[in-house]
Amino acid sequence: MEHQEEIISQQQERRAAKVAAVEHFESVVNVHTPNRNIFVDPDKQPIEIGPWTLGDPEESLRRQMEKQVPGSFDAMKKALPDGDVAEFAKHLRQQGPAALGTPFEVCNGEKVIVCTKHDVVVLPSDQWDNLKDVANTWFPEPIFDDENRRNFIANFDGDINRFLEIVAKHESNHVTKNQKSTTSYKFDSFKEEIEGDIAGLKGVDPKLRQDFIDMRNVVSICDTVHAGGMLIQNGEEPTPFHLRAVENMNRDIASALSTKDDKPLEAYVRDVEGQMDLNALFVLQKIKENPEVAFAKINEHYVHEAALMRHRLESMPGDGRVLVHAKELEHEINYARNFEDGYRRLMMGQNVPVRENVKILNATQDQQLHDYCDRLLKKSNSYSVDTPNTPLSDATRLDVQTTNGNSPVSLAVVSASQIHLAQSGGGSVPLTDVLDKGVESPSVNVPLVSPGRMG
Repeated sequence: MEHQEEIISQQQERRAAKVAAVEHFESVVNVHTPNRNIFVDPDKQPIEIGPWTLGDPEESLRRQMEKQVPGSFDAMKKALPDGDVAEFAKHLRQQGPAALGTPFEVCNGEKVIVCTKHDVVVLPSDQWDNLKDVANTWFPEPIFDDENRRNFIANFDGDINRFLEIVAKHESNHVTKNQKSTTSYKFDSFKEEIEGDIAGLKGVDPKLRQDFIDMRNVVSICDTVHAGGMLIQNGEEPTPFHLRAVENMNRDIASALSTKDDKPLEAYVRDVEGQMDLNALFVLQKIKENPEVAFAKINEHYVHEAALMRHRLESMPGDGRVLVHAKELEHEINYARNFEDGYRRLMMGQNVPVRENVKILNATQDQQLHDYCDRLLKKSNSYSVDTPNTPLSDATRLDVQTTNGNSPVSLAVVSASQIHLAQSGGGSVPLTDVLDKGVESPSVNVPLVSPGRMG
C-alpha cells in the first residue's frame, strides 16, 4: 500500500512539474512573439505502434486548435501548401518544442469582420519534464550512453526552467521571423537554428551560455543542422562552407580513429540508422575507451591534413578548387576542436579554456577565394556585386532555390557582398560541386526536411 501511494505521489509530482514547465514555456513565448499563439501538445496526438497510428493525426490537431481558437485549423490549412498540414500533424508527436513558422489570419464577425494573426507553437512533450528527460532527447541512444547523459546533468549549469527559457526564446525567433518548419534546403535550417540559438542565449549568464554551446558542439558529431555552437562561440556568420565542414568532420574523425585491429563499423550498428549516426557511435565509443588517446589521434590527423593543405596552397597558388577545400578544412578543424573542448567540459567536467580558431587561409587567399566565386557567378546572365571586396566567408547563404515549374533557379550569396546569380534548370547541388565543376544547370533534388525543430 505504501509503495502504491509512493508511485501515485511521484506521478502527481511529475504532472505538476510538467504543468509548471509548460506554463513557463508559454509565458516566455508569448512575451517574445508578436502574434497570438496557439499551443499544441504533442502528447495529445495519436500514438504510433509500428506501422499503425491509433487515431487521425489531423483530426487530433484540429481539436486542439479549434478548442483554443475556432476557425484556426482551416485558416492554417489555407495558409500552407497542400500536404504540409498532414505532414506537420503526422510528425507532431515526435516534435516539441517546435514552431510552425507560418503565421495565418483567423477572421471572425458578421457585420464587422476582425482578422487576427496567429502562430502555432508545439509545447514541450512529457520527455521535457526535467534535465534527465532532456538528456535522453538531446543525447539519444545508442549514439550516447547513460554515462554521457549523467555527466551532462552533473556538469550542466541550469535547471529545466532555465533550459526551457532558452528553448522558448529560440522557438519564438522562428515564429517572429516566419521561419517555416518545413524547408527543402538544409542550409536554411542550419542558418535558422543558429539564429534561434543566438536569440535564446540573449541575457543568459556566461556559464549556462557556454554549457548550451558545448551541448551543440558535442552533438555536432551526429546532428549537422543544430551544429551552430562553434559559430556562436566565435561570432561567425554561417556559410555553406560550415555546413559541408561539419558533415566532413563526422566522416574524417571516424576514419582517424579507425585502425586495422578495429572490428568493422557495422559491428556497432545495433539500431543506428544512417552512416553519420554509425560514424558518431564509433567515435564516441573510441573516446570512451581512452579519451586522451582518441583526442590525440584526432589532433594528429588534422595537423597532418593542415600541413598537406598548406603545401597544396603553396604549390597551386590561387587555384579556386584548392581554396574551396582549404576553407572547408579550416572550418572542419575548428569544428573538431570545439567538439573536443565541449566534450571535455560537458562530459568529463574538465575546465578547459575556449581556444581561438585555426586559420589556414590568409587574408590574400580569402580574397582569392571570393574572386574565384565571382568568376563563376559572372557566367550567369544577370550578375551584380555591391561590395566586391567582402570575403566570401562573410556570406550567409549560397544555395540553389527552385521556384515553380520552369522558373529560373537563383543561386545567391546573401551577405555584405550581395552576389546574385540567375541560372536555368531545377533542383540543387552541393556548393563544392558548383565551385569544383562550374555546374550551370543543377538537377539534383533536395528532400523535404521533416517539420518541426527541437531546441
